[in-house]
Amino acid sequence: MDIALAGPGRLSRRWTSRTTSRLSLLLVILGLLIVPLRPALAQGDGQGWPVEERCVPQAMEPSGEWVFPGVILAAGWAGLHGIRADLETPFVVAFYDDWLEWPGRENLSPDGQWFAMAQGQFVEGILFTDSLQVNAIVVYSTDDPAERYTIEWDNWIDGVHNNSPTRQLRWWDEDHLIYQQVNEDYPLRALFFINPFSGEIRSFTDGLVVPSQGYFFYPSPDWTRAVVNPFDDYIDWSLQDLISGETLISFRTAQSAIADWKPDSSGFMMQMEAVSDVFDWYGDASLVLVSREGTVLETVFEVAGSSGFFSKYSYYTHGWSADGRYFAFVPYVGQSNLGLLYIADTQDRVVINTCIMTGNGGLAWSPDGAMLSFLAGGNGQRRVEVLEISSWQLHSIAFHDGRIIGWRE
Repeated sequence: MDIALAGPGRLSRRWTSRTTSRLSLLLVILGLLIVPLRPALAQGDGQGWPVEERCVPQAMEPSGEWVFPGVILAAGWAGLHGIRADLETPFVVAFYDDWLEWPGRENLSPDGQWFAMAQGQFVEGILFTDSLQVNAIVVYSTDDPAERYTIEWDNWIDGVHNNSPTRQLRWWDEDHLIYQQVNEDYPLRALFFINPFSGEIRSFTDGLVVPSQGYFFYPSPDWTRAVVNPFDDYIDWSLQDLISGETLISFRTAQSAIADWKPDSSGFMMQMEAVSDVFDWYGDASLVLVSREGTVLETVFEVAGSSGFFSKYSYYTHGWSADGRYFAFVPYVGQSNLGLLYIADTQDRVVINTCIMTGNGGLAWSPDGAMLSFLAGGNGQRRVEVLEISSWQLHSIAFHDGRIIGWRE
């Protein structure tokens, strides 16, 4: 059969059945080329848990009878702030200066009494990335604004986003930090064990095999496992045994992926996205629960054609409750700074759609796991809200323009 396709002028093109067959073959070949490569890790059921819509009633002002425990910590332009039930407005916990970026939850000590930051300056780079020169590590008290400890440091970091100077600062326990050093003396990353209170610094070995490459580095809380992504490869990831140095499993996913370990180190949540070497294309995204041995336990949540669960705009829009039962997350927060808040209940194996619009203002669980704090979506001054899990009530407690990073007793 001939099909005449006439253009706006005198020329016309005639397509025959043979031409159509050749075109179909070409399309099949192209289709094979762009079929996304499924990561080896993503072997879940592909269905996701049931999603239940449990819309939270509109936030209300707290009455005199309702209080929340402890101190909610929020990072802002002027410093770190605290929010308490007995105060009407946030108070200053500490001022920080010469900062490269706001602190995140990994910068808080396990007991919430201290937070650490890298100080330095940006150095103009190439290919739209900046290099960062770190000159010092400063540890601040969350009790006394005047109490701080400074450790001189020499660290060079290429790029920002996941590979950031402050996000690489991690606490080993209440008294010790783990931090990297890359400079002329250490061209490959070296990790150091730092006591900011005594000034003691020593090479971080302690029988652990830490990859010298892999700046996107997400260790388990017990420091026996780590999810690693090489600095020069954005889609090839691996799960490493830090005791033996063994690679437990390799997989491929988006460069914006973030592994969020359970508090007991038994496993982690991670986004998995289909990728293609040919067109650098990212496909459907799944939020999967992975064991510490690298086995996908279940597919928790799926988004077709997603831009990713944890983008560069939403590093802190996810987190585990202290008992490891609940995992709160926002599938994607773009530049509009709006996204729906979901809570995965790992005990009942259900994902709850709260119908709450939040953004990239971070979130934090209360120490007992009974409440969740976050900023409302939007820009500028936003409401600080607390969701009480047992009553499913939302309380508006203050305003802030930064990011919620933690909740201490």
